[in-house]
Amino acid sequence: MRIRSRDGRILHAVQSGDVPSGAAPIETQRRPIGLILLEMGAISPEGYARVMAEQQRSGGLFGDVATRLGVVSPDTIRHAVERQQNFHVLRPGDTSVEPLVVAAFDPNDPLSRTVRELRGAVTAARRADGRSVRSVALLGIGTEVETTLLTANLAVAFAQAGYRTLLVDTNLATPVHNRLFHLPNRVGVSGLLSTEGDERGAIQGSPIANLSVLATGPDVPNATELFDRGRLFQKLRPLHDSFDMIVTDASAGDEPAIAACEGVDAVLLTMKKHRSSLTAVRSVSAWLKSRGTLVLGSILTK
Repeated sequence: MRIRSRDGRILHAVQSGDVPSGAAPIETQRRPIGLILLEMGAISPEGYARVMAEQQRSGGLFGDVATRLGVVSPDTIRHAVERQQNFHVLRPGDTSVEPLVVAAFDPNDPLSRTVRELRGAVTAARRADGRSVRSVALLGIGTEVETTLLTANLAVAFAQAGYRTLLVDTNLATPVHNRLFHLPNRVGVSGLLSTEGDERGAIQGSPIANLSVLATGPDVPNATELFDRGRLFQKLRPLHDSFDMIVTDASAGDEPAIAACEGVDAVLLTMKKHRSSLTAVRSVSAWLKSRGTLVLGSILTK
């Protein structure tokens, strides 16, 4: 997978300093591993006291002593360290999220590394007024499945970095993200756009810390009209105080998906070799730019 900027250069990851000023604070003082293990229920108070006594006697790190004594497993220590560093991943076999959302389970997977590069590219970008990008849409051109998986994993990557993240699914005809995160689809985008209801009532929490999901909601026959004239952006605008990043899945690449991108800070176009139409890519890019939307770059999937 190649990620290219709007001027054709390869986009590089920003490894640090990419949390916006409004982001949820990340603790600078790390909590002791022993206390985290107690919170997790991974170690008993008796086991904690035993490890502390041995640590005072022999020195060494709490985790090393605990595993040497057989009080906890190395895998449990790894999860505690991830929690200490505010980088939460799910345990292998956790059924609360579909395995296709690999960033939620394995930070070393190639897709996990790719979405962290994308996260860095988004946070390094600036709008025309010089402000940070606070909302991004992934618009697929002949890459619906690939774009959906990229969007889900990118949203997880933002959440793992401490961003209060909202994932928005605009694919009313083929809802996906409610299934990826095992959420109901009774409320969502369709109801939000067709009524005057409270947008916060349509948002659901997810098994991932810092990540909320706005599902599609029930399918409706007038999807194109619902998304017209930037209505989704207008509906989501009050949520910008509650979230640091809004990630929108516009993977269908059809007229409603393109309309759903109107008003977002930046768009990433996803293409597939020998499948995506370059004419369509150029046309969509020109349309977005004519409406003042930053086209951040393109992603070529295999």
